[in-house]
Formats: sequence, structure tokens, C-alpha cells
Amino acid sequence: MNKLQLLKTFQSLGEPNDNKSATAYTVYLDLLECQILVDYFYDADIQSIYFKQKLNDNKIDFIIPMTVNENINLLRLHQIRTKLCDDNSALGMVVAVVCANGAIIYHRFSDGKVLDFRLKN
Repeated sequence: MNKLQLLKTFQSLGEPNDNKSATAYTVYLDLLECQILVDYFYDADIQSIYFKQKLNDNKIDFIIPMTVNENINLLRLHQIRTKLCDDNSALGMVVAVVCANGAIIYHRFSDGKVLDFRLKN
């Protein structure tokens, strides 16, 4: 699949906001470049495209793309994490913040346990 088709795929998932689709597209390309394989989904309840990474130990990571311009509301992040990480198979939630210069910063949110913060490839 070429890059234009991939962007159109993200736009067709149900995300009405083109900026959010482009942000998800940017994060997805970064994950692929780092050889991190993920599946992508759109959830209308959380109003976001997100990625699901299956880890070797039968755990799952959820990656939520955001831009640096979005207000990060901790209550909203908690609600997203609660919805996505609904069972013990979920290791946690990672927020991928895309900066204006193209840099992507990955922040891990957990339920207070100290975890290895690196994305696994």
C-alpha cells in the first residue's frame, strides 16, 4: 500500500477530522520505520484512531496519536485508558505526541505500576 492510499485508509476509518487522520498517519509511519508492527482502529467513543500492538508476552499496548497543540486532559486520558485497557492483557496506553517539527514523543500512562517504558519491536 502506498502512502497516499494509507492516508486515505485512515480518513475512511471514520475519523471526521483530517488533522487527526494526518497525525495518526505520521505516527503509523514512525512506528513502521522503527519496525513496530501495529493494527489500526477508529473508536467513535474516544473519537480517535488508535493503534494496537501485540507484544511477545501476550500483552497489548495501545498507542493514541495526538498533536502537540491538543489540550491533554488527564481525565480524558484516564477514560480512554479505561475503555481500551479493559482486561489484564493490556500492558498500558502510550500517547504519541506529534510536534510541529515532525518529532514524535511517546509517553506511557499506566495505573501506577512501574513498567518498562520502551515500545517493543
